[in-house]
Amino acid sequence: MELSALNIPAEKEKQLNRAGITTIEELLEFFPRKYIDRSTLTGLRNGPEESVILFHAVSRHYRNTKPEIVVLKGYDCTTKTPVHILWFNQGYLFGQMADALDKDILVAGNAVWKPAAFQDPDRYEIASPAVFEPAGLKALGMYSVYPKVRGMAEEYLKKCLYDAASLSGPPAETIPPQFLQQHSLISHKEMVAGLHWPGSSAELEQAK
Repeated sequence: MELSALNIPAEKEKQLNRAGITTIEELLEFFPRKYIDRSTLTGLRNGPEESVILFHAVSRHYRNTKPEIVVLKGYDCTTKTPVHILWFNQGYLFGQMADALDKDILVAGNAVWKPAAFQDPDRYEIASPAVFEPAGLKALGMYSVYPKVRGMAEEYLKKCLYDAASLSGPPAETIPPQFLQQHSLISHKEMVAGLHWPGSSAELEQAK
């Protein structure tokens, strides 16, 4: 099936072509290069090891400094520990953060403990989180990291993949049904979904 079925801009289609992707089928076989396990909450961990928490947003703030800073203040839903989420030189996010207030948000990133200063209490700070997902616990899972498509943001690539998988005409099964049943193997369609959007490490291993 032609990539034009995705209804994406011509330049985006050219970017996929330069990566060797010319059809919907080839796009669906453009598999991640690695996976990051964010299927469970880790709690707040001070240091280089990533923290995965459910964060409740209380207030938003904009600091017109150099660099400019957008801060979302709230707390870890499990321990009620104060947490500040920060973004640098992305002032446009301040308006968008109005929609995040009073919500439980899945956040993954490196947490750093900060003692009280000025009007801020003791708290953890997470700068530019790798995951900031208002879907909360529904967003827990394995995060796929793809080879770079030059000129295309990874989130746009993921949208293209999702749209491609939603189109009619799934890939034909390549293994006889009786063999699948005999060896408890998943279908080709389930394999493709499991490699792109695994819900757990066990589901990923099954797809592999």
